Amino acid sequence: MNKKIIVSVLIAIAGALLYGFFFRAGNAGDFISAYAAYDAASDVHAVAAYVPGGGNNPARQKLNGILPRVLTENLAPEERQRLSEEALVSVGEIRAEIEAIGREGEKADAALLKLREASEKVGGFSARRKAGSIVALAEERSKTITDIEEISSGINLQLEDIFRGIIADRGALTPERVSALNANLPEAEKQFDRLAEDYRKLDGIEKQMDATFSVLQS
Repeated sequence: MNKKIIVSVLIAIAGALLYGFFFRAGNAGDFISAYAAYDAASDVHAVAAYVPGGGNNPARQKLNGILPRVLTENLAPEERQRLSEEALVSVGEIRAEIEAIGREGEKADAALLKLREASEKVGGFSARRKAGSIVALAEERSKTITDIEEISSGINLQLEDIFRGIIADRGALTPERVSALNANLPEAEKQFDRLAEDYRKLDGIEKQMDATFSVLQS
């Protein structure tokens, strides 16, 4: 056989092997199916994370209305106590919503485990790398929602402490309590800032995942 032909054949074979190594989808179909299941579970998880702090949340709206009244208005002790008791009902409703984040997170994490396993079976370097990027984003998404859950729970506990303290003081807003609230204000502001940043981060992660998955499918 002519040497040039042999060289051409070898180059063609090498090119085919390299193409397969870098770009062959292999078991990408299994990964795509696993992603669909994960995406459904994680969307429910993300929606649950938005509920406690949502502006259209009735319990949150009620708390937002009561808190400045009991802390700043010149109310009779009986009225301040009544409002604080009403607020505790809303605090309990929000606590249940925060707990729902954890329950949905367990389902999303189970789907993420299967997604990770499927990513390891994807053939082709390029496809496997994209699948790995999606898994890394999914893990970051889960971590961010967990952070949202923890911060939301902490804020809710602080509100509960405020209202229970006022009730314990029989509706009085004592100088000691006002001083303690003022001392805790900087940390409370930091927590709200962290929460807002996590929501922005979550939105960005979801957009990155959608874009990367679209490339994998193409």
